[in-house]
Amino acid sequence: LNVSPNYLSRVFRKETGITLTAFIQKVRLEHAMLLLAEGGRSISEIAYLVGYQNYRDFYRNFVKYENASPRQVQRRFTPWR
Repeated sequence: LNVSPNYLSRVFRKETGITLTAFIQKVRLEHAMLLLAEGGRSISEIAYLVGYQNYRDFYRNFVKYENASPRQVQRRFTPWR
């Protein structure tokens, strides 16, 4: 885009009301929810697929935004486990 990261962040927040980082986390976690609903993948694999470098960061952000652990959400989608 040929603009500074600080400028981009300022403009993004002004236009959307949320920070660029918060938006990226939201998109990642929404994708994680879809992957959890599909089933067939481990939570660690899902964390990696949505762009987290380690499970701890994924877990912390997931709980922060969803108010439940990834395992709890996974069980909601597949109650027979």
